[in-house]
Amino acid sequence: MKLNENTRIIGEKVILVPYCKEHVEKYHEWMKSEFLQTMTESEPLTIEQEYEMQQDWYLDEMKSTIEGMCGDVNLFLREDEEEENNNNNSKPLKIAEIEVMIAEESSRRKGIGKEAVELMMQYGKQILGISLFEAKILETNLPSIDLFENKLNYKRIRYQKVFQEYVFQKDNINEMDLIIKPFLIREEKNN
Repeated sequence: MKLNENTRIIGEKVILVPYCKEHVEKYHEWMKSEFLQTMTESEPLTIEQEYEMQQDWYLDEMKSTIEGMCGDVNLFLREDEEEENNNNNSKPLKIAEIEVMIAEESSRRKGIGKEAVELMMQYGKQILGISLFEAKILETNLPSIDLFENKLNYKRIRYQKVFQEYVFQKDNINEMDLIIKPFLIREEKNN
């Protein structure tokens, strides 16, 4: 997403930056892991495909990915016209599917994923106008289920048998849900 190309989101434990060409090789190395492929429901790509994917993410206004050097957090944006009619709103409901991956094993179980998701949700709500966040998690990915259900207070709303995954949602986001730690969004100009 070009909107966030110069954005840095700074928390206590993480600094989130856009997914750039400089990150592709490290990301490609991470995604050679069968464990990460399984947990993220991803297929292995060639390095050329990874560069194409990075460019696609950069150009697509409905996708936002932010990287840290231990993993990534992503938003897939959509508008739901049906929800608009059900809620008697004049605008479609803005929905973001959110996902997080802590690829570096030494960075797991330290609260980094939680903070990355909280910061991305805050960015999504305040900058992108997101009303509803949704996470789809493989049934065997117990750390992610624990993170979203118990630490981030998402509600488990359904099981998708065909994908063997649970769908979690968080709506009615208010400022108290998100401002757990101060954060800074800094725009940097490229020269």
